Amino acid sequence: MLVPSHWPLELSNALRSRLATGQMSFSNFQTIMDRIGLLTIEVQEPVSIEEIGPLAQFAATHKLTTYDAAYLQLAIQCGIPLATLDRAMRTAATSLNIAIIPPAP
Repeated sequence: MLVPSHWPLELSNALRSRLATGQMSFSNFQTIMDRIGLLTIEVQEPVSIEEIGPLAQFAATHKLTTYDAAYLQLAIQCGIPLATLDRAMRTAATSLNIAIIPPAP
């Protein structure tokens, strides 16, 4: 699995949020952490200063946050499918001919 540099922070915040609101038990949290530890995850280098402007333009063009746009750019650059359930990301990926996981029903 290939992810942008901000992915660990996004995951950590999502888990923190669910723990804090009681939507997840500590036991479920531990299970998720154990399973994540079994995955081979490659975290990309952070966006360079030179890439900030183009990323912001790409995000604006596709009506995405720059965080989400980074996933699409990674899929384009590496020629890999995009794994997401996010509607806006799926719409943008479709318009860019990026394969999506899971496929649309």
